[in-house]
Amino acid sequence: MAKKTYEEGWSDGLRIAARWVHYLTEAAAEMGVDVEELTDRSLYLKTRQNNGEPELRAAKDLKDAGEFYNKMYGSYPAPEAREHKVAEASDERVEVHVYKCAHVTEWEALKLPRERIAELCRFLTKTDHGCYDTYPNIDIDLPQSLAQGCDCCILRITKRETPLDQLGDKPGAKAQKNG
Repeated sequence: MAKKTYEEGWSDGLRIAARWVHYLTEAAAEMGVDVEELTDRSLYLKTRQNNGEPELRAAKDLKDAGEFYNKMYGSYPAPEAREHKVAEASDERVEVHVYKCAHVTEWEALKLPRERIAELCRFLTKTDHGCYDTYPNIDIDLPQSLAQGCDCCILRITKRETPLDQLGDKPGAKAQKNG
């Protein structure tokens, strides 16, 4: 078997993560576990607590959403797994359109119903909220997604007027509301 490239490894990892979230949440629901609570605790809070990657720590002082986006996604290692373009960029807001997502592609390959794909996307994006919520001056919104059957995901990254740590948000509440 030929050795995989770094990019191929990333793509495989994204597909495995998609299946893992599906199978784990499906089994949890069958066992009577509150899947919302499970994903809040395992995906949102753990991501928020463990957000210690060196490049992420360095990004905590970013002053605008454009710099933040470039730091987080400017050199995505698996471009074939996630095709995107920056539709708008200013000092206050960045809007990114994502046209291909390895997670959605994998869930579609499993022939899951659209409602289940949208639910899985909402669960998995709790990791994004957990990450972004550690940056007090940045807010994110996902008003539409491929998982909902739209032609692209729209990710809006905005500069927050009032830092999150001054809003008194309860951990996990934002992910439940926006996820």
